[in-house]
Amino acid sequence: MTLTIPVSLTTFRAIANLIAIAVAKAVTQRQKILVFGGAYHSSVLAFPTTESQSPLNVPHEFIIGPYNDIQYVQSLQQDPMITSDLAAVLVEQMQGAGGCHAASPEFLQALRKLTNSSKAILTSRLHPRRLSTISRYKPGYDDFRKVLSWWV
Repeated sequence: MTLTIPVSLTTFRAIANLIAIAVAKAVTQRQKILVFGGAYHSSVLAFPTTESQSPLNVPHEFIIGPYNDIQYVQSLQQDPMITSDLAAVLVEQMQGAGGCHAASPEFLQALRKLTNSSKAILTSRLHPRRLSTISRYKPGYDDFRKVLSWWV
C-alpha cells in the first residue's frame, strides 16, 4: 500500500508537531505517542511532569516518561503492549521549558533503538546536522519535523 501525504511547510512548531503526529499515526496505523516530562512542544503539547499534561493538549494517547532515563526506554522496548501500538516518539534534545536539560547521547541512542525495533517514528526539534554534532545521533528520513518546519 502506498500512502500519499501532502506536506506543508510551516514556521509554527505547534503545526509542525501536530502534522508529525498525524503523519506518524497514519503511516504506522498506531495510536501511542511517547513524550517526556518537562517537555514543551507547543501550547497544545505540553507535559510539565511525568504525572501530568496540560489540559489544553490535543487528545492523543500519550505515554509520559522520565527524560534522559535510559532504563525506562529499555523497559518500554521489552513491553509488547507498548511497542505494538507505538506510533511516534517526540523528544527535545535540549529541554528548555524547565531549565536547560540536554539529552545524553546514550538516551538518544536508546530512543533510536526503540523506534527502530518497534517501527515507530522518532521526531526531534533540532536540525539533524546540529543534533548529530551534539550527540553523534544519526537521524533517519523519518524525522518529519526537519521537513515540516523551518524553525530549528
